[in-house]
Amino acid sequence: APRAMIELVDALHDPEPGVRIGVIKAFEQALPHEVELVLRSAIHCGDSEPDVTVQAFSTLMKVAPEASLDFVARYLDASEDVIVEAAAIVLGESRLADALTLLMERCDVAPSYGSTKSALYRAIALSRNDTAYTFLLGVIKDEDVHEAGEAIKALAIYDYNEELKREVAARVKTKGSTVLEELYRALWDGQ
Repeated sequence: APRAMIELVDALHDPEPGVRIGVIKAFEQALPHEVELVLRSAIHCGDSEPDVTVQAFSTLMKVAPEASLDFVARYLDASEDVIVEAAAIVLGESRLADALTLLMERCDVAPSYGSTKSALYRAIALSRNDTAYTFLLGVIKDEDVHEAGEAIKALAIYDYNEELKREVAARVKTKGSTVLEELYRALWDGQ
């Protein structure tokens, strides 16, 4: 219903962040092309509440994933860490092969010490595929202790996966770092 879209667009500017988030969630039921247009505009304008932008990224990637990939990826360069993290997480959750490639390539240029690299590793882990796991296992094996620790943290959401657990443990052992061994035990063994 075209009139409903007009009402939703008006409500997108409500002073309450919860209303704006609800409106964006409601957009998932509308026509993808119109929703993509409205959400891109809303994201470009920004919102005082980062959660609203996070929901806009998420809904945009649900209604038009392939078409929105490059658009959302632009926000990996945002000045606010919360926006960078949201864009990365939404890209990882999309499980698109191109999104995973983009996230892995971005790791090469992201600063080693900071929230961006950590968010990228978490987003890569959310891709839930062997390419992502192999990449993060390579980080544990080949990068410094800090980077390896971030990869261990990112993969820890799969602490129930016995095969992955063995792979992480083997790389931690090879690294020979007490810090990483303690981190592994805390996150993967629950000690």
